[in-house]
Amino acid sequence: MSIEILLIQFANLYRGKTKLQMSTRSGQFIKLDELINEIGKDAIRFFYLMRKNDQHLDFDIELAKKKTSDNPVFYIKYAHARICSVLEQILDRKINISNSNIDFEILSLDEEIELIDKLRSFPNVLEAACKKYEPHIITNYQRELAQLFHSYYNKCNIIKSNEELRNARVYLLRCIQIVLSNSSNIIGISLPEKM
Repeated sequence: MSIEILLIQFANLYRGKTKLQMSTRSGQFIKLDELINEIGKDAIRFFYLMRKNDQHLDFDIELAKKKTSDNPVFYIKYAHARICSVLEQILDRKINISNSNIDFEILSLDEEIELIDKLRSFPNVLEAACKKYEPHIITNYQRELAQLFHSYYNKCNIIKSNEELRNARVYLLRCIQIVLSNSSNIIGISLPEKM
């Protein structure tokens, strides 16, 4: 058995557009535990995994703290929380959704087809990330899936669709939720149910 050691490039830390000067000789540096306290471990982990090991990382602390779509970690977490909210509304309204009678052929919006295609590609994404030792393939996939979901969510009202269409759309949301959850577990990122 052999062990492969992968080296990663250094990261430059920024606060907005200002590069933070660090030097171990002069004692000017930010320790990882200080960064974790400021922005959280999920953001740090995700930002480090967003790049190939041989690519330089410019880590913007202010971006990692933003609660907007500019911050990829927030955007993915928000997608998961939105899905949980829809599923909770379904439960609160006592809407019964049976997985056995779902007709996926009625999912015909371009956004729905794109989401289904994206979900289908997940096993290939995992395989590529593992074979190449490149976890950024997973983070890129998550960002793309979250973006597709948010566009879809903003375009159609899932709960107010007719029963047959609503059931298919809710099932699609459950699939997105599962893939977001599984991919996040793989890279060690937590996903909230509410935000």
